[in-house]
Amino acid sequence: MNFKKIIYIKKLTNFLKSRIELIENREYINRNEKYVNKFQGKRCFIIGNGPSIKKQNLSLLKDEYTFGVNNMVVSDLFDIVKPDFYVMIDSNYFDIKSALNEKLDLLVSKEYNPIYIFPARKRKFIERKNLKKDLEIIYVAYDVESTRSYKEISLKKFVP
Repeated sequence: MNFKKIIYIKKLTNFLKSRIELIENREYINRNEKYVNKFQGKRCFIIGNGPSIKKQNLSLLKDEYTFGVNNMVVSDLFDIVKPDFYVMIDSNYFDIKSALNEKLDLLVSKEYNPIYIFPARKRKFIERKNLKKDLEIIYVAYDVESTRSYKEISLKKFVP
C-alpha cells in the first residue's frame, strides 16, 4: 500500500469517526443551544499557559470573559484569573489516563468552578469519573481532519 493511500484511509477513518461521534452525542451537543448568542457583543480572552504569560498583567482581565486551556489548571494562574471557561480538548491529555485523572481531580478540588469544555468523544470517560454533580460541562464535537474554513463556529456542530 502506498503512502498516499494510507493518508487517505486515515483521513477517511477520522472523518467517519467524527460523524459517528456527533450522532452518538447529539443529545449532549444539543444542550449547547443555551450558549448561542449568549455572549454576543462581549469580549473574551483565551489565556494560554506558556512561560511568557507570567510577564502579563492578568488583573486587567478581571471583568472580562476568559478561557483557560490545557495545563492552566496546574499553575497558580488558574486561581488568580479564575477563568469563566476551562477548555481541555487536546487529545494528548486524554491519551495519558494518569495525567488526565490528575488534572480532573485537581479541577474539581478547586473552590472556583468555571464552565468546562470537553470533547464529546471523551464524555463516557468523564462521566465515569463521577465529578461533582453541579459542574457545568459543555461537550463539543470536533472535526480533527477538517481543512475547510469556518465563517461561524457553533457548539451545536463541529468545532475546528
